[in-house]
Amino acid sequence: MTNWNNYINFQSITSKHGNKFCGAPWSSLIFEPSGIVKFCCMATDAGNLREFSSKPADIVNSSLAKAVRKEFLNGRMADRAENASLSVLALEAEGTATEKYCDVCWYQESLYNFPTDNRLSNTEWAKDVIDDLVKNTDSDGYIRNQAPAWLDIVFSNKCNFACMGCEAAYSTTIGKYISAYNIRDGFDSSHSPAQTFDGLDRQRIDSVVKDTNRWNEDDWLLNDVDADEIIDYIIEHRDTITRIHFQGGEPFMMPEVYKTLDRLIEYDLHKEDGINMWAHTNGSVRTYKGVDIIEKYVSKWEHRFQITMSHDGVGSRGEYIRFGYKDKKWLETFNRVVESKCQTGIQHSVNIFNILHQYECLDWYIDNCISVARSNPAGLDLFNFEDSFFMVLNPWGMELFNFSTVVLVPELHEKSVKVLQQCVDRCIKEGIDSSGYAKYLDMLSSTSARTDDAWEDDDMKKQFISTIEEFDKVRGTNFHSTFPELKPLWNYCSV
Repeated sequence: MTNWNNYINFQSITSKHGNKFCGAPWSSLIFEPSGIVKFCCMATDAGNLREFSSKPADIVNSSLAKAVRKEFLNGRMADRAENASLSVLALEAEGTATEKYCDVCWYQESLYNFPTDNRLSNTEWAKDVIDDLVKNTDSDGYIRNQAPAWLDIVFSNKCNFACMGCEAAYSTTIGKYISAYNIRDGFDSSHSPAQTFDGLDRQRIDSVVKDTNRWNEDDWLLNDVDADEIIDYIIEHRDTITRIHFQGGEPFMMPEVYKTLDRLIEYDLHKEDGINMWAHTNGSVRTYKGVDIIEKYVSKWEHRFQITMSHDGVGSRGEYIRFGYKDKKWLETFNRVVESKCQTGIQHSVNIFNILHQYECLDWYIDNCISVARSNPAGLDLFNFEDSFFMVLNPWGMELFNFSTVVLVPELHEKSVKVLQQCVDRCIKEGIDSSGYAKYLDMLSSTSARTDDAWEDDDMKKQFISTIEEFDKVRGTNFHSTFPELKPLWNYCSV
């Protein structure tokens, strides 16, 4: 269940500007390392900084951006949302970028009859500026006075992990094991990641892929944004920006992140009335050029700096899923972050590899994380986004490794339902929020629980086997010894 205490302004904003209104096209910007800019991670590109002389302000009033806002203002966006098809085929239908903008959210809302998390959060974060922004928007969608509230920045794909649910656009290290990711994504061994995203020089990457014995991070680095332009935009609009989110890659490996933080500190924006910070991290980086980043940067913001640490499994299973992860190092970072009094969170992505181990992970979190949070002088509480410690359960979207794959094997399906019920019961016993586990329990317990029809084709089963075999080959891992409980799935796929 969505905690409406986190979105106390959403309903008042939508009652004023329309039930299907979203603040993102007015007040939110997402900067990707390729130069692409979006208003929301669910939406398509609004423009590219490389095409607009690296000026973020130009993207805000690009032709597409104006057209999208015009759709909201004239009511056509609401009509599209109300008539959204229940079929995923609607997302693939022909149409202009404007006609398809926001369709992912409308599709999801048509399924669940509830606002998407993205529309809730983007609208909530715009609460202080949205009325004036709409008032200062011309009939063609042009914003006369820009007032951004939320920035999501990915300076590059620099990362020291190669997680199985990730891709080269978000991790340079994946280049070491690209053959396995190609198979996972349905490409042959000759496929170049440059064919997937345009930020990398095609000729350069093609030569790297052919030379499988060579790997250099610079060959895979995607970094086509002008950090100074983005930082200047932040400083120019520091009076309206309330939150900045750093993603990756691994943000704490990026020099541009520290350059941004230094400028914010220079302008005293780390103080109470400044800009709140949020960073997603894999938990492996605590120093930069010999400097303790928690002491020098994070602690200055205290509770106004939110750290979300990704974690998908314990021990060898965690190391297999998030290749580069180690329990000890992750926990050391977690403890340091909690001690700094900033908001601390865990993002746990549910997938086929950990669905049977949800109780094991929950038990580990209770012993190693919740106990630390609850004993902290700051009085932290579990799973409450408004307090200083929280946990988010998200599924992997990719079909091949989606958690719902367990429904293919009745034995695993039954075990998964049992494990999730144990998680719900344990949460209730501990007095913590069980809604995340309850959601997945409901999905797997439903009579309609199923995977995509593609699994009925032997090609998908063969792809699963080939993908795992290639991952084990190039990484030196062993799926069978790490996940013996998934042998029934392996047997099912061994056609």
